[in-house]
Amino acid sequence: MQLLHISSIVMRWGCALVGLFAMSAPVRADLLEDIDAANRAYARGQYSEALDGYRSAQVEIPEAPELRYNIGGALYADSAFQEAVAAFDSALAITSDDSNRARILHNKGNALFRQDDFGGAAEAYKQSLRHDPTQDDTKYNLELALSKLQEQEQQQQQQSDENQDQENQQDQSEQEQEQQQEPQQQQDENQQEQQPNTDQNEQNQDQQQQQQSGKMSPEDARRILEAIRDNERDVQKQARLRMMKQQTKTYVGNPW
Repeated sequence: MQLLHISSIVMRWGCALVGLFAMSAPVRADLLEDIDAANRAYARGQYSEALDGYRSAQVEIPEAPELRYNIGGALYADSAFQEAVAAFDSALAITSDDSNRARILHNKGNALFRQDDFGGAAEAYKQSLRHDPTQDDTKYNLELALSKLQEQEQQQQQQSDENQDQENQQDQSEQEQEQQQEPQQQQDENQQEQQPNTDQNEQNQDQQQQQQSGKMSPEDARRILEAIRDNERDVQKQARLRMMKQQTKTYVGNPW
């Protein structure tokens, strides 16, 4: 198993800090003792106690980049990697020394690496090497981050291909189901089309059965009744004509 090469997290305090603030804000002796106590707590692995000490000192000297860096180190050691990245960025914002920036960026890369952000980690290591190209630990970590990044991208591509295969299989299954349903739908449509013909055939069969059994349909009865009525009118008309002829033959009158 390959391990990250981690630079020294805690920056020891001493004359450099006093000299840094000597002209503007001298650091009290009791504050230096509190910072040293936080360093000792960190060395014992008591990271929460160390973090409390650094943050307490930060209230007095909020613009000290060393304190922000040490806060990031304590957070990193306590596995609070996302908060550690923010603390390292805060330290970078007020740090101009190349050596310190290189160290901060190295440890920011470590915090990003622990979050599986291998691309971000590689970028942080590259920036660190720009400030100090001699860091062998940073070079090693950069190679490891790039290797992990390639592995991660391959896994993501494999997962994407598997998802695509599943989608294709699902689409194929749906198409097969549709193809299986089409013959049944066609059969149902054919049955529906045949239904009117079946009804007409049944109606014709009913009429034929009525004719064969001697039963008269309502339409036939109506036609016969009209024919009888017409015949009666013809008989009455002929009777009136005969009566008129008889009256003409028996008429007696004076000639004019």
